[in-house]
Amino acid sequence: MASLLLGSLGTVIGGFYAGYKAGTLEMKHGALVGMGSIILGLVMQTAGMSGESPEWFMALSFAAAVPAGALGGFFAEMFKGAIGGGRSPASGSRPAPR
Repeated sequence: MASLLLGSLGTVIGGFYAGYKAGTLEMKHGALVGMGSIILGLVMQTAGMSGESPEWFMALSFAAAVPAGALGGFFAEMFKGAIGGGRSPASGSRPAPR
């Protein structure tokens, strides 16, 4: 169970970093990190690197990957809004009103 929590925490951190660096669509970039985590998990499972785990555990790990990455992207979006690094609505292509 600890490996599930640590793996999900790593995916949340990866989703946060991807969302923060992306600058826009933070949650989508975080979810893409979760997809990468699933792909890496499948590769490790077929190569036999992850050891023997019950099938329900692997299914739970794969099911938690995308939401964990999206959660990291959500945290990045919240963090950027809190420090003032978010997008402002007045920063369009037209000049600001006087």
